[in-house]
Amino acid sequence: MIRYLLTTISILLLCASCEKLEEYKAADENNTDSSYEDNGGSSYGNDDDDEGVIDIASVRSGLRCGTKECPYLPSDFCEGGAFTTIDEDDLSDDIWVIGYIVGYVKGTTISSTVFDVGDKETNIVLADSRDVTDTKMLIPVQLTKSAADYKEVREMLNLASNPENLGKVVEVRGYIDTYMGVNGLKGANKTVFITEKD
Repeated sequence: MIRYLLTTISILLLCASCEKLEEYKAADENNTDSSYEDNGGSSYGNDDDDEGVIDIASVRSGLRCGTKECPYLPSDFCEGGAFTTIDEDDLSDDIWVIGYIVGYVKGTTISSTVFDVGDKETNIVLADSRDVTDTKMLIPVQLTKSAADYKEVREMLNLASNPENLGKVVEVRGYIDTYMGVNGLKGANKTVFITEKD
């Protein structure tokens, strides 16, 4: 009975977040103020309309469903987050995560995170804010070059080639799986740099 009640509440919350998303889209179409606006940011992947300005505070306080307009935060997949354990039924293979690029993993586990630029092109780590140094609050992002979209994302995000990316806000699309010993984002095939609203 409790499980049924929790499932019902989850569905209602998801529906409410989708209604809010539709309000944002309608506001954007009418050129009124919304928390997600086109501002000519840099995007990579197949969509040309993936750039924008976002109010990070509204993402933190709002309901998140993993879409481009309503991305997950790294903390959603960390200890104590909404998806501490990943069930295949919980997530699709096509989700968006937004966060600050705070470093990269030098070794094979999240505990070997370097909070600086370096020589690794194969991954970055995202956090909810620039000042996070607790490895339990990070999500590693695998940067592969197995296909054209993946290679393009790797070339744009890796800190070895792009040290100026450290501290920037980015949205990345991929799928959640175990990576570096924790929940990580793999198969990153689209990305967009985000400018924070003041």
